[in-house]
Amino acid sequence: MRIIKEFVKEYKLELFLAICLFSNLYPDLPHFLYFALIALLLFYSRRLGAQLSVSRKGYTTGLICVIIFSSLVSGQFDFRFVLMSVLLFLTLGLSSYHYHRLKVRFLYVCIIGFAFTSILNYYASVRGINYQLIMGKHAGEIFTIDFSGFTYHPMWLSAAASIGTIYFVHLMVKFWNGENRKKWLFLILPLAFMSFLVSVKAGSRSAAGISILSSCLLIYVGSKRVSNTIVILMILAVITSFMMPVIMENTTRMQTKHGGLNLRDEEGVTSRTRLWNDRIEEFESSPIWGVGFGVAGIGEDSKVGRVETGSGWLTVLSQTGIVGFVLVLLLVKKAFLPLSIIREDDKLVLFSIILFFLCVHSLFEAYMFQAGWYLCLFFWLLVSVLDDSKEYGYPNDVINEEDY
Repeated sequence: MRIIKEFVKEYKLELFLAICLFSNLYPDLPHFLYFALIALLLFYSRRLGAQLSVSRKGYTTGLICVIIFSSLVSGQFDFRFVLMSVLLFLTLGLSSYHYHRLKVRFLYVCIIGFAFTSILNYYASVRGINYQLIMGKHAGEIFTIDFSGFTYHPMWLSAAASIGTIYFVHLMVKFWNGENRKKWLFLILPLAFMSFLVSVKAGSRSAAGISILSSCLLIYVGSKRVSNTIVILMILAVITSFMMPVIMENTTRMQTKHGGLNLRDEEGVTSRTRLWNDRIEEFESSPIWGVGFGVAGIGEDSKVGRVETGSGWLTVLSQTGIVGFVLVLLLVKKAFLPLSIIREDDKLVLFSIILFFLCVHSLFEAYMFQAGWYLCLFFWLLVSVLDDSKEYGYPNDVINEEDY
């Protein structure tokens, strides 16, 4: 309890900012807090002396201009392109040492929040609590078969739980390297398993599978010696084999998706494949600038607003064309640091692996351009923090500094 009190005292500002972000994930929190978060980031960026980032100024400005230009060319407007431009400006466009410190601390608290989300919703799964079914707002829709726990949507939960799983694996490696292996085995390992079960139960094959891949990569990158990597992986493999019956009990929805029930059209094409094909057709219709930010469809069939697009990378390509896609690639590339540098700090390892997870997961879920979704802000915040670490120091340099 004392540790919790000290943590709250140390990170009280970042905790409030995290609550604002999580209002986008938990329906019981006022949704306006998400927009309050953006206003607060703007306020603190000015207070902490943030200036235009020298490292990313050109790419960020270019991407914002492409987003605006593609919207003008398409002739279809939605407030989301304004929100997206502001979000990119706050996360990527502005930079200073003190603003970097705030972003790192905020990011770290959010990651802990994802871990807490995993455990909280594991409790919901044990108690049979499913918000979507209880509220009845989406009765008859396919995704209500999935598990969403206390959150808005199964896909939102699965992504959060997967980040929570990666965090717990990070703690496992940290305790193992520190020789505190009893805590590793009897405390953190069960929490990691619970977190993984939540992502499995939520029905996202991509999130669960990529979280396993990311966790294995984290063990390799974060372990001090090769022998540590081998031992940890062997222990996890043995435990997983014993727990496989429990895992399989929670894969009902995944198996349903694999079988294609309710997800194939008359031509036998799955819903995700259909979404990908739509994005490719949009790109082919306007390959340079795209069909417009927030736009889905071509010509008279096009519409703007909240639309399921099926892939973050394909959405970038279809809505902002080759120009926007290249700029996004260049920005994300700046956040991937050499392995020799990443291994110098355990939190830098954690941040880098989570970015790897999000980049791969974005092949299957669209949030890179979804400014109203919590993962969009989190993704670009992560990109900016990792890039700024090259100039202002590694995350551990600023995590434990005094409050603001």
